[in-house]
Amino acid sequence: MDARQLEGVLRSAGVLPAGHVVGVEAEDTGAFNAAVFRLRVRYSPNAPTIAPTALVVKRPTATAWSRRAASNEIGFYALAAQLDGHPSVLAPLVAAGAEPDPFLLLVDLSATHAPPVGRAEAEVGKDSAVPDWDRVIQVVRTLARLHGYWWANPALKRVEPPYWSAAGEGFAQYRDRRLRSWQQLLAGSSEYLPAGAAELYEWVFARLDNHWRSWLAPRVAEDRALTLVHGDAYFANFLTPRNDPHGPAVLLDWQTPSSGMGATDLVNMLATFWTGEQRADRRRELRVLEYYHAQLCAAGVRNYSFSDLCSDYRRALVYWLLVPVQDAAGGARPAYWVPKMSCLMTAFGDWNCQELLE
Repeated sequence: MDARQLEGVLRSAGVLPAGHVVGVEAEDTGAFNAAVFRLRVRYSPNAPTIAPTALVVKRPTATAWSRRAASNEIGFYALAAQLDGHPSVLAPLVAAGAEPDPFLLLVDLSATHAPPVGRAEAEVGKDSAVPDWDRVIQVVRTLARLHGYWWANPALKRVEPPYWSAAGEGFAQYRDRRLRSWQQLLAGSSEYLPAGAAELYEWVFARLDNHWRSWLAPRVAEDRALTLVHGDAYFANFLTPRNDPHGPAVLLDWQTPSSGMGATDLVNMLATFWTGEQRADRRRELRVLEYYHAQLCAAGVRNYSFSDLCSDYRRALVYWLLVPVQDAAGGARPAYWVPKMSCLMTAFGDWNCQELLE
């Protein structure tokens, strides 16, 4: 985005009169699923003082998935802006554009915020994959505030339905898609499977219908509250204040929001990237769940016990166990999906999720 294009966007957004942008420097962030650039903007001396000098512009790649994800993210920012009292958990939006040239223009928070775990440090099994406890608390508090706001919120009808919903894929379609991915993995990458994975996954796929009938469908039929699920809420997608250990975190990359169980985001955050030892160390996983539940109640959620949360966490583990299968079928490198699969297999056993398929 050059100076002329940026000035046109800022002018259309009501941020800037014409004739004030004199230069733009762009830095590629190296994002793999979108084209993301940091912009440093120079203005004329008489430009309004409110004009932002540090921005991030995000555009999709040429792939169909990236363009769908961009549409989802732009739509979610627009929806959140319409809702009264929505928590301040998003990077501030400056402007957005739809097809044929979709983009998001956000305030760049990198001078004041940083991810608690960078993508390079999030490697499974490393100590660096576990943030300081203060940062964990900031992230979990933000997630609970977000989930609490969206709990049984009528606006959920305006985001993607749950994966099991008849309005979405429906559970049978979901099961069949995951099974096709599993068969594709076996045909092309079976040599990378962790020990015991082939036997466990065959056992799980043979019993997924049991899980739906006995555990997931009754949960849905109870009409108990669902909330907004981010879908990729791992630590590297959060920003926490650099100099304030108690300030609110910001959640990035709103490409796959949907309605569902809030525990789905927690499993992705904890069990997908932490080993069994890291989850168990000083009861780390349970302490996170306890804190999340307390914050959820503080946000106004009622009639949802800690036992309910743990039950939903186990259901979400069944869902996430199959995600590395989809990653592998989608072309992800074994170095990415194999460690995730190992962590999730361990968590699946630790939480006795076999019971949820019998």
